[in-house]
Amino acid sequence: MGLTLYDLVAGFGNTARHRRLPQAEIEAKFPGLRTAGLDAAYRYFDAVTDDARLTIQVAKVAGSLGAVLANHAPVTALHRHNGRIGVATAGCPDRS
Repeated sequence: MGLTLYDLVAGFGNTARHRRLPQAEIEAKFPGLRTAGLDAAYRYFDAVTDDARLTIQVAKVAGSLGAVLANHAPVTALHRHNGRIGVATAGCPDRS
C-alpha cells in the first residue's frame, strides 16, 4: 500500500510503477541473498527525470556563471592553471 501511494504522489502514473518480484527473479538477480524467511521483495523507482532537460538547464546555469559551452567539441588538451582545470578543444578558444 505504501509503494502504491508513493507511485501516485511521485506522479509515476502507469509508468515505472513498483512491482513484486517473483521468488525465481529474486534468486536470479541477487544470487548471494539469503532467501530463508524472505516473504517478499519489491522493485520500485525512487526518481524519474527528463535527463535531456536537466542537462540543458545545467548548461544554461553554467553559461550564466561564465562557463564556455561547446557542444560536440573534441577535447584536445587538459591543463591546470591557478588550481583550476582548463581544456582546449578543436574550434573553441582556450579559456583557462
